[in-house]
Amino acid sequence: MESEGGDWTEERLAGLESMLAQLGELAPERSNAARQRLHQRLVDSINESLRRPRLEPEDVTQIEQRLGLLAGRDASSATVLRQSLQQRLRRWQPVFEIAKPYSDLRTLIDRNDIALQDEVLVRPFPATALEGPD
Repeated sequence: MESEGGDWTEERLAGLESMLAQLGELAPERSNAARQRLHQRLVDSINESLRRPRLEPEDVTQIEQRLGLLAGRDASSATVLRQSLQQRLRRWQPVFEIAKPYSDLRTLIDRNDIALQDEVLVRPFPATALEGPD
């Protein structure tokens, strides 16, 4: 059982847990295992978001919302993931990435002082720098 489409809201999660409670009346062991899988999927969705190369403010808001849902269900996992989020937010985030084949170099850097020579990015020196002092 999973929250379809990443719909991790209190209402949706409570609805799924209600169905699991009904299942628990018929098959408690299956219900408990399914509840654990549901909570693990919530943990996995948070971890997946934390692995993104760049976190936008709306990503952080979504992660914090999911952490709130998890805290009432698995406090220890929520604590560990909250620490991971805080650690992640302290790291620098890439603004852009320049990588081979450098096809989008001019769209990323609006300057003429970067050149591609022999598949290596170089910064050409101005002609005056090569002439030396008078």
